[in-house]
Amino acid sequence: MIRNMCENVFFFCFFFQKRGITRPEEKYKYNSLTRTLSRLWERIRHCNEELIHLLNHVILELATYHKVSEIHFENLKWSRHSRKSKAGKYLAFCQTHWFFSQVQEAVKLQTFLHRIRFKRVNAAYTSKTCSECDEHGRVSGKFFTCDNTKDHRGGRVIELQSDLNAARNIALA
Repeated sequence: MIRNMCENVFFFCFFFQKRGITRPEEKYKYNSLTRTLSRLWERIRHCNEELIHLLNHVILELATYHKVSEIHFENLKWSRHSRKSKAGKYLAFCQTHWFFSQVQEAVKLQTFLHRIRFKRVNAAYTSKTCSECDEHGRVSGKFFTCDNTKDHRGGRVIELQSDLNAARNIALA
């Protein structure tokens, strides 16, 4: 729905720049679309703020319940806004609405207030490194496999979902 409205607004912008606004009903339709579009983006922004608040609350409740002294997060500096020529139009558009780094900033502020350390961890190769033996394993699709049985507990081959393996590596960093 938002994409269609954006396309309509861009169409009318192009149309009016090329031809100029001649009829009042065209101007009314354009203004109506831009108002509706801005309301929808405001709703999305409000939903993002609510999600940030809820995630922040849950993360800190879990940390205080388990008496955690340090919280680790994946380093998301790549997600900050950069110029369109560097990142491409799609990525630049997504970056303006990216809220994961906002979640991190909110958690960082609350950890400071609760005297919990906050650490950003480089996420390079976290899904390809075994969380038990620190050796490089194989990633096929969404699954990670480590065949180094001599360093594993129980001497077994480890097969995990690669995101879970990456989360364990970030937590252990």
